[in-house]
Amino acid sequence: MDPRVRDKERFVEYRSPNSNNWIIVLRATKKVVSIVPYVYYWGSDKKLRAARICDPGISYHFSGHLLEQYFARFNNAAGALERFKEFAVENMDMGTESCDALGELRCGIRHGYLTGRWEVKDTVAQLTTFVDHGKLFQEQIEQMERLDQQRYESAHPGRRPQFGHPSPWAKGSGASPGQGR
Repeated sequence: MDPRVRDKERFVEYRSPNSNNWIIVLRATKKVVSIVPYVYYWGSDKKLRAARICDPGISYHFSGHLLEQYFARFNNAAGALERFKEFAVENMDMGTESCDALGELRCGIRHGYLTGRWEVKDTVAQLTTFVDHGKLFQEQIEQMERLDQQRYESAHPGRRPQFGHPSPWAKGSGASPGQGR
């Protein structure tokens, strides 16, 4: 593979025959091409929303509130769609942990983490809040380190063995590490 394009994200915009708006993010490495599809739409409140569709795997819905929080902190591009394209490229690797006792889900991304809940257990997640790295508590920083390791392993398959991490997030509460997607 040409080293000039390796490990660089690209995206393709697509409008399906059913009028769904898609952004497909691609990353080519020496061993694999990672493909992450997002479908996006505007709600009745004129806020952009999106879903990351993975089959098989976990699909994530990003609320308008979450995207607005992220855009306000990290994205100065003009227009919500341009901001979302940047978000999609920057955050195609995610690490995920869930805690059944709290009914919460946390996903590590490049600039912080996202919180939400399962809509369909281990299949569909509704993500509602973005938390910047600088605003994490100590337990969240420790969790973020585990999620960063998941993100690294999913972005670079085969470079390192994958290890399961017991989660101290909610000791004895049924917390379980998810899989980075």
